[in-house]
Amino acid sequence: MLLAIPVFHFLFLLIYIIRKNGFDISAGMATLYLITSLAGLILGNLDMDFNYENYSRIEIELLPIIVYCLCITICIYPFILYNSNKKRELLQIKNIDFFSKIVYFYFFVFIFLIVLFFDQLIFMFLYGDLGELRTMAYAGELSTVIDSLSGFPRRIAGIMTIFGDGANMMIPFFFYSFTRLNKSVKFNFLILISSLSPVLLGIVNVDRSKTTFWILLFFMSFLFFKQYIVTKKQKRIIKIFCLVFGGALLLYLAAVTISRWDDTDQGVLYNVLCYLGQPVINFCNIWSNLPDNQFYIHRIFPFYSLIGDEYDKFNEFIINGYLKNGVHLNVFFSFVGMFLVDMGHYAAVIISIIIALLELSVLRKTRLKRSVSMKDVVIVFALGSIVQCGIITYFYGSIPRILAVFIFLILSKYLKKRSIN
Repeated sequence: MLLAIPVFHFLFLLIYIIRKNGFDISAGMATLYLITSLAGLILGNLDMDFNYENYSRIEIELLPIIVYCLCITICIYPFILYNSNKKRELLQIKNIDFFSKIVYFYFFVFIFLIVLFFDQLIFMFLYGDLGELRTMAYAGELSTVIDSLSGFPRRIAGIMTIFGDGANMMIPFFFYSFTRLNKSVKFNFLILISSLSPVLLGIVNVDRSKTTFWILLFFMSFLFFKQYIVTKKQKRIIKIFCLVFGGALLLYLAAVTISRWDDTDQGVLYNVLCYLGQPVINFCNIWSNLPDNQFYIHRIFPFYSLIGDEYDKFNEFIINGYLKNGVHLNVFFSFVGMFLVDMGHYAAVIISIIIALLELSVLRKTRLKRSVSMKDVVIVFALGSIVQCGIITYFYGSIPRILAVFIFLILSKYLKKRSIN
């Protein structure tokens, strides 16, 4: 019953946070890991054969359980200290016109991607079987329109997809506009639409992770800004936005999930449980059975892929992980699990400590202030994404997401300056 340890650990952590801060972003993070740990406990005691494993037959050891809990907790701790529920003034940006231009640009990116992938989206809608399409996508049999382009059009399409893949950063822009700028409902609607480009790119590849990331990041942003949502009108509008956008995205997730798992022996609900409970079990299984002699950096530091090519060796490593050690490595294992798979046992701990120290250093400057600037919002959102989306994997394993952080940090700097007419 060692799988009960993470459940009680994150339960007590959540209770501690709520008593100290109320339900802030750190409480939201702890809740997510509590849910996945509880699902892991159930999954680990369920004698049922799933696609990859019968998880009840995996031997769980104490050491990886402790490492899993501690590495995640030290990365949550800086956000406990920050306390997003603390009363801070939300500062007004000076260059509202520039803010609007950012919104219109990312809305244009979304429309561009809609037009670019329109025929493919229609094909997918008419095809109907999302489960089969997803299988085709994983097998490399589902090409996109970009594959048929060449020269300048391909470069333009590539650049726009890079901007689109980093548009998650528009989510805090939506909440900032909604709570501080008092912009119209139509304008705020455009901001939220502009943030959906990653979801659109995920749909094109019949991928659920980008939609899940969007929902997780929206939830984190809501917890950050909820103290500024004070009027009845604001509360009513935000409920409508949540119902419309959240409902649509959950419907898509449900459609893909049902299409893929409805005809399996386990059914949809048990496979959802399998997805939720995998991270902690997979982490422990990999820790106990994978030799510590690998070192791959292209997923943790994706810019390395521009100068080095280790994909073939890494793919061989993934295959051998199962053939030689009986361990599936292309699975959900949390952000700490990503470090474990790619760089080994010591790296999983060391990188987690580095992330925690980075969070402590950066957030210390913002938590001591009595106000919150747009730059502070971007920083908290960027760092929080590691832990918030880390229930699945390491969020910044792609170049567009890293570029988006730097782009929005630069943009937030210019938002502080007054516009020059």
